[in-house]
Amino acid sequence: MHPQHWIAFLAAACLVMGCGERASSRSDTPNDPEYDAWQKRFAAFKQRNLPKVGTVVTVHGVLQSGKPGMFVPFDDGEVYIHVTREADIPKDNEIANRFVGRPVTVTGTLQYFPPTTPPPSIQRPVQLAPEHFFFDVAQVIIAEEAAR
Repeated sequence: MHPQHWIAFLAAACLVMGCGERASSRSDTPNDPEYDAWQKRFAAFKQRNLPKVGTVVTVHGVLQSGKPGMFVPFDDGEVYIHVTREADIPKDNEIANRFVGRPVTVTGTLQYFPPTTPPPSIQRPVQLAPEHFFFDVAQVIIAEEAAR
């Protein structure tokens, strides 16, 4: 098949089946009926975990891949694993290839990414990272849990 045909085929497949996956059951749309429930759950999760920021935390769950990156759902929330330096991309790829979809134990220093707003000078819609908790992939320790 000609390369241009493959591109058209893949574009059509994305339109029909969807191109991405939700990182969690979170809804970022105020018109979504689940939005209020998600906001309450996240507020409670945030209240429980903000005091832990800067300390070493261990979480257990199935490592998942989402649009913002890998994450482990736990305690009615999630903690992401982020690359903060280009040199750590190989470690991030190794973790993704080895552990996504598997039950894991992840230990690292919990960090918090606060909500952001665009500068007032920007007059067009922009995409911003949502507030979230994360581990730096460079310092994370991850191990597969035995099957239960």
